[in-house]
Amino acid sequence: LAKETGRPYRLPSESEWEYAARAGSSTKYHFGDDDSNVCEYANTADLYGESVLQRDTNTSYVNWSTGLNSCSDGSAYASIVGMYKPNQFGLHDMLSNVLEFLQDCYVGNYEGAPADGSARVAENCNERSTRGGSWHWNHWPHAYRGRISEDFSGGVDGFRVALDGTAPTLSKQTIAFQLSLQHAQRLERQKRELVTHIPAKVENLSISQANGLVTLQWDKSADDSVTGYRVYRNKVAGSMYKLVAMNVTEPTFIEPDLGTPHEYTVAAVSNHVQGPYSEPAKMALGWTNIPGKVEAEWTLALDGASVTMSSDGRGDHNLTGPNGIENNAEMTYQIDVDKAGHYALSYRVATPNDVKGFNVLLDGKHLVTAKVTATGGYHDWQTQVSESMYLPEGKHVLKLKSLDSHWKLNWIALDKS
Repeated sequence: LAKETGRPYRLPSESEWEYAARAGSSTKYHFGDDDSNVCEYANTADLYGESVLQRDTNTSYVNWSTGLNSCSDGSAYASIVGMYKPNQFGLHDMLSNVLEFLQDCYVGNYEGAPADGSARVAENCNERSTRGGSWHWNHWPHAYRGRISEDFSGGVDGFRVALDGTAPTLSKQTIAFQLSLQHAQRLERQKRELVTHIPAKVENLSISQANGLVTLQWDKSADDSVTGYRVYRNKVAGSMYKLVAMNVTEPTFIEPDLGTPHEYTVAAVSNHVQGPYSEPAKMALGWTNIPGKVEAEWTLALDGASVTMSSDGRGDHNLTGPNGIENNAEMTYQIDVDKAGHYALSYRVATPNDVKGFNVLLDGKHLVTAKVTATGGYHDWQTQVSESMYLPEGKHVLKLKSLDSHWKLNWIALDKS
């Protein structure tokens, strides 16, 4: 642009951007510290975006990354500029729409940064500083700093242009563009008026299990505009909701019991837009048949570890933590042994180093110690084996006690030896 026009156009510096975004304010956001009305000012992860995200990709902002705002901003993807309230300087979309590339080369602190508001530059710059949020994430305060690879290109990033010196007189082309933008904004506002209503949250979701079936029931919406409900299911509590059924017209839903503990939630739908999710309802933990595989996340009790998405196969989960599974962590399971006998123990693990492994206890009695050896890293998974153990027939409580940290567990298996 600078080359084409001969004018000193450039990207803003971090200092310039924050000054412009704050617009004289000293609060987290230019409109204050309370962000409950953020959807009036920014295009962010919101209820309308969640509804469209589920429709288009069957995935969720809930329990992912930065979470979800309980409001509707009217846009599910990058928005036409200028659709939200400006700050005190008359600038739009500073808080969130697309992540904004800046002129600065990113450094993790302000030591040695220019004191005159100019950009920090480097001869070899791999990452640029960014400011502002994106439609794809929750928002964050104006002071939050981000970074992105200089060669990154995606659907969440963008930029705005700064010009040194006095602003020129508007050209005919600029005036024509402004008129075109205003027309596009009017059309967009008309479209958004059709999706302004977000149904209320579904209340009192309950779950029951009998005769091989799972039955969900909830309070019928008092909103006459609600035309149905969507039912979602999680393989693991705290995971991202997956659509199970839509166009459910009555406040009940029945499906086969899958035999493993799942979590459910329900959302009301009006004019193809869903409302907030209900409080989740979780199936009672059943008994895992042995011989067979026990997924690590199927715990009766869990202490010293957490469940996360796994790199060992799409849609899988594993146990980990800030430093992997902790030393002295305990994972408790319910198993139902078909026939007494000796069973071989195998387990799917990942760790950068040899660790002490874990003890295996059945109904409080120590059976074996399973060693865990280096697999190459936290994303390099191996199936390892331990000595066999004797298991009596019937239902039992199986407990794994970690003897070290810095390892992950995907599953264990007990098979007749």
